[in-house]
Order: sequence, then structure tokens, then C-alpha cells
Amino acid sequence: MSTVRLNVDLQNRLLFRFLFIPFLLNIIGLLFIYSASSIYALEKYGDALYFLKKQLISSGIGWLSCFFIFFIPFRYIFDYALVWWFITCSVTAGTLLWAKPINGACRWFSIAGFSIQPSEFLTVATILYVATFLQRHVSPQKPFFTPKLIPFMGLLGVTSYVLVAQPDFGSTVTLITTAAALFFVVGISYQECLIIASLLIPLFTALIFSKKYRLIRLMTFLDPWSDPRGRGFQIIQSLLAIGSGKLFGLGLGMSRQKFFYLPMQHTDFIFSIIAEEIGFVGIGFLLIFYILFFYYGFSLAQHASLPQASLFIMGAVLFVTIKTVLNCLVCTGLVPTKGLALPFISYGGSALIAQWFIVGLVTRSFLAKNDIL
Repeated sequence: MSTVRLNVDLQNRLLFRFLFIPFLLNIIGLLFIYSASSIYALEKYGDALYFLKKQLISSGIGWLSCFFIFFIPFRYIFDYALVWWFITCSVTAGTLLWAKPINGACRWFSIAGFSIQPSEFLTVATILYVATFLQRHVSPQKPFFTPKLIPFMGLLGVTSYVLVAQPDFGSTVTLITTAAALFFVVGISYQECLIIASLLIPLFTALIFSKKYRLIRLMTFLDPWSDPRGRGFQIIQSLLAIGSGKLFGLGLGMSRQKFFYLPMQHTDFIFSIIAEEIGFVGIGFLLIFYILFFYYGFSLAQHASLPQASLFIMGAVLFVTIKTVLNCLVCTGLVPTKGLALPFISYGGSALIAQWFIVGLVTRSFLAKNDIL
């Protein structure tokens, strides 16, 4: 009895730590959303708290969603994974027909003053389905390339097409990378991994060169100073913000780049504003929180009772981690601009709610036992 009690205590402690990290990041995000957006919000809407208020509402919805997911029977989550994918994919595809373009992208429905981005939930549903399929049909003892793989790859292809058409190339890259990582986790051979890579690399290359704006982004990434007042302006201002912060930063609320120098300062490039205000030391602590999120999430995956739960937890945590890494690389000019937000911190209601969906699903998956399937 004491051994079981000890195990339960350890699991509860691990779960509490995993839940605490995204909550802490969410609070940090609210603080810096206000700092980064207040000047812009005051100029555009006459209310310095405009973006903070909306993100607070999204935070509340996200927290409630995470809480209510605890009460959903585990079998309904995984047995209906294909249904959740179909619903979210259909709604996301609807944005291509009825959504109003914003900054050249058709990703959002506008409802009662709020913008909803269904693709954020499509990525969660896709990871859920990928984990379910791999657990049921893929193992080191089974051949990977079987007829059952055809509809599965077709589903990933449809998802990628819908995301790219919006366009949302960053989410497509993140999702496919996560799926490829899960293939490796379930134990497919190195030869099969090489075959998958040989298919994906030409595909992504073709996608990059298929649109002129992606090629322009690539050229800007290689030499932003070739057009410092045009295409290279955003990344140059981002680097100036990060460099201005030096070791300890300019101080909370003291960013200079938020005064209409750095575009998307409270969304995709909030990392740069944070670096400017709290410096490399502060950014170091922030990145430690993300590392802990990955570590605790990976630990949950290792100790989950059910194999499909373990796979989903690993996929979900990898997805958030890859998005975090890509956002940091974009802001520091190490990869081309992709339009990816910093998880739990950047302004964006749909993204934040979807991230809390992930936290809730991870927690529910970890708590699942064989007797409740």
C-alpha cells in the first residue's frame, strides 16, 4: 500500500509541476502583452488595455476548457479522433471560402468582435489522430509501408493542403515535423525514416518555391540589409530589440521598439520585446520554463498507463516545443519568418485556447487507466 501511495504522490507532484509551467507562462504573457501592445492599442483603439482584456478573456476560456476536459471519458477522446479531425478540418477549410483576409491570410472567422482561428484546433485534432493510428497500426514488429498507411498519409496530405492554402506554412512545418518525430518514437527503422525524409524534403522545397512571397522571405532571411526599409525592416528591428536588451534589459515597460518600430510586437515578435525589456538573463529564465515544460511533459509520457496516451502526450509536447524553438529562431533571424506565435505568451485567443486544450488533453491522457477505456 505504501509503495502505491508513494507512486501516486510522485505522479501528482509531476502533474502539478506540468500544469504550473503553462499557467506561469500564461501570466508572463499577459504582462508582456500589455507592455508590448499598450502604445499601439491606445493609438488604434483608444484603450491601452484593449489587447490585454481580450487575452484575459481567452485565458479564462482556456483555463475552463482545460478543467472540463478532465471530465471527458478517455475513450471518447481517442475513439472519435477521426471525427474531431473531420470537424476541425471542415471548419478550417471553410475559412478559405468565407473568412475575411487579414494580412493576406484567410485564417480567421470574426464572431461577436472576436477572431477565431480554427486551424489551431485542427493541429491538435491531427496530433490526436496520428497518435491513435500509430499506436494501433505501427510497431517495430510490423512493416511500416502497408495499405493502411495510404489513407493515413492522405489525411496528413489534406491537413497540410488546408493549412498551406490559408496560407499557414509555419503550422504545416511544425505539424509534419511532429508527426515525423512520432514515427521515429514508435520504432520504425532508420531505412524507413530515410524514405520518409526523402519524400518530405522535396515536398517542402517545392512548397517554398511555389509561392513568390515565400521565396522573398527566404532571400530576406539570407540578406535582410539588402532592403532595410522594406522587406528586411521587421527582422532588423527584431534584432535591434534583442540587442538593445543586452544582459539585464531596459526594464519592464521600457521597450523602445514597441513605439511603432517593430511590427507584430505583441504577437509573433513578442519574444524580441521581452528580450529588450528583461535582457539575456531574463530570456534565459523564460527558456528554462519551456525546457521544464518539455521535461515534465516527456516524463508524463513515460509514465502514462496507456500506449496511445503516451504517444499523444509526446506528440503534443513536441508540437508546443517545436513551435517555441521556431519562434525564437525567427525572432533572432536564424530561420526565415514563418508567422508562428510564442506558445502561451503571444497575443492570440485561438492559439492560447488550443494550447490549453493540449494541456487538458495531456492531463486527461496521463490520468487514464485501462479500466475506464
